[in-house]
Amino acid sequence: MTRDVQSSMADENVIAVCVGGGDWPRGILSTAPIPDRWLGLIESPDGRRRLAPSGEAPRLSADDRLTLVRNRPIAIAVRDADLVSRCGHGIEAAAEILVRWNAREDDLAALRRTLLHADTLTLEALTRAVADGGALAALRAFVRERNAESLIGPDVREAFLNELRQSEAARRFAFEAGLTFERVARLDLNSASFARERSARQEAQWRVQRIQAREMVEQAAAAATKRRLDDLAGVMEKLRAASSGDPNLRWHDLLPTLSPAERGRLLENLWRLTPDRHTTTAIVAVAGPQVVWLDPSEPGRLVRRAGVPEDFGGLRCVDACPQRDWLLVGAASGVWALDTESGAVVARFAVPGSPTPRTGFNTVLAVDDRLYATHSTLGFWSWPLSSPEDARPLFEPHDGVPRSIRCTTDLGDGRIGFAADDCLHAYDPRTGELAALGTADGTIHSVAVLETSAYVGTESGRVMQLNLRQPEDWWQVHRARGSVESIVARRWNDLRELVIPAGPDGALALYPDESITAHVLEAPVPIRRVWATDDMLVALNENRDRLIVMGSLAPDRRGREAPLARLTGHTVQDVCLLTRAAPPADRPAEPISGAA
Repeated sequence: MTRDVQSSMADENVIAVCVGGGDWPRGILSTAPIPDRWLGLIESPDGRRRLAPSGEAPRLSADDRLTLVRNRPIAIAVRDADLVSRCGHGIEAAAEILVRWNAREDDLAALRRTLLHADTLTLEALTRAVADGGALAALRAFVRERNAESLIGPDVREAFLNELRQSEAARRFAFEAGLTFERVARLDLNSASFARERSARQEAQWRVQRIQAREMVEQAAAAATKRRLDDLAGVMEKLRAASSGDPNLRWHDLLPTLSPAERGRLLENLWRLTPDRHTTTAIVAVAGPQVVWLDPSEPGRLVRRAGVPEDFGGLRCVDACPQRDWLLVGAASGVWALDTESGAVVARFAVPGSPTPRTGFNTVLAVDDRLYATHSTLGFWSWPLSSPEDARPLFEPHDGVPRSIRCTTDLGDGRIGFAADDCLHAYDPRTGELAALGTADGTIHSVAVLETSAYVGTESGRVMQLNLRQPEDWWQVHRARGSVESIVARRWNDLRELVIPAGPDGALALYPDESITAHVLEAPVPIRRVWATDDMLVALNENRDRLIVMGSLAPDRRGREAPLARLTGHTVQDVCLLTRAAPPADRPAEPISGAA
């Protein structure tokens, strides 16, 4: 094989070559064979033709012509960026068509006559010839005759191949060049205008679906509410008949007229039925280094967020100071006072000379003109609200004992309570006296007070009741599966209710005087803490990454989720519910239906 023929056939860009018989190399006994992946046609001056497949040594005379073509499918790219579909959308098209020459004498002879004018056919020259020979016209006709929706998205390669094979110009070119259109390997069709139209249409469909879904949810909620009210109607009618119109009868007098099942249904819905004394205006949470406000009617929406200075270290707890419209935020070495509306810092209560500990103030409480706060490392501290610089330690640990100091609580008789490990203490600001009220069966995690009774939740899962007038008098109200980290005490007329977290069971309401436990909240995740007002329950899950919010108008016991970790990037440390007095029309008019 001569150097020119050899170099041409080694070039991947060369598709076909034509050489004279004298240019084909010869050995001593025979000529060189046809290379692999090539197919040849020998033509004599007298018109005779014969195929020369790869591996065969062609017997050539000096006057013979040898046409060689690659014996494989050849990819031809056809592109046009200015096409228009039948529906008027601009289309950018890019196709890859596979063509090949079959092992037939007529096809290879047609190749030499039509395309091998310069004895060498390159891929670029073949691409131009195929496009000009009808492939580009077929692509334009294929797009022009169809809507953009039928072109973009579905696999239309087979349809375009049929269009190509049926095109008169493309068929004529293929016949004259001896090639066949084997298949369409790739067909990319894109339209910016159609993409925008489809996006707008999908957005409209999604909006319709969301509206329909919301309507379905509202219908389901209305149906659930109706079922709940229908279920309670018989209970309320039975109570009404038992009361005989006597306005002085109280819940304790009427509950014995109901069966145990009826009492349970009534009590788990009691907070929904009684008029509100206060309504929740905002849910405030400490998440990382910031304080965030949530809308109670739309808990997944942040209304406001406020960053807190890092002077006192990490934030730990939050509580309200209604008399000054403050939020009290406990940090590692002090307490911040923020404006309830704006979140601006209005006062700072520091522990003087204290290094920043690893833990923080876990509960804060404002009573009269003083602020009280507990810290497991620093102890029990107090500041005048009007003089934040006048800090005073009321109880401090020594050598790490006690290990846990928490649960600042207004005992209702002028004293302030707090827990140190398993002991409940009372501090009297009038006399400065500090006294131990009693010892629970384990570390105290929560305390709530109603009148002369204190209710204590322990690490071991017990809810204990203590008579503040007789501190030695303790008894068990409830036994939970895990530690009871929060207790909310509410009163409905003469009924006392304790709302506690119940882990995988959501939240429970305990009625200690009636020895009844009611299920008030179901949640998809285990619940760790719970907060409650007259019209709302808010629960924090075990992972501290979301809140479950349920209002009194919820159709069932399932609340709405507020994914605070996703909204803020931080887990939740504590929550506070801001309330205001309910309008007069919502306040109780009769003792039997309201809360004292």
